[in-house]
Amino acid sequence: MRQGECDSALSLFNSMPAKSSVSWNAMISGYLLNGKLDLAQKLFDEMPQRDLVSWIILLSGYIKNKNLGEARVLFDQMPVKDVVSWNALLSGYAQNGYVDDARRIFLMMPVKNEISWNGLLATYVQNGGD
Repeated sequence: MRQGECDSALSLFNSMPAKSSVSWNAMISGYLLNGKLDLAQKLFDEMPQRDLVSWIILLSGYIKNKNLGEARVLFDQMPVKDVVSWNALLSGYAQNGYVDDARRIFLMMPVKNEISWNGLLATYVQNGGD
């Protein structure tokens, strides 16, 4: 959704008789795309039931907006963490040049996939590191 469409989208969302996690997640994503982190967080907090996708959408939004502090707080609050959420946090640290933090996250990961390994490799290539 574009900047000017946030109000229209919210009006439509509020008029929906039943909202699924898909509709909640769509609104949260729209706010994040427009840099409205506070509204995305508010909507997330109001969500009656969050799924893993909801958590990852907000986590990724904080990371894309370079708010790694809030991303880490949210990550720590996640009831379930999968390899996607771990990789999102790893890439957030990596993209912002926090090599040591990225490596720590990588070492803490209970499950690693190709994206995890390549993410850490890219961190070292782009930023250096031991």
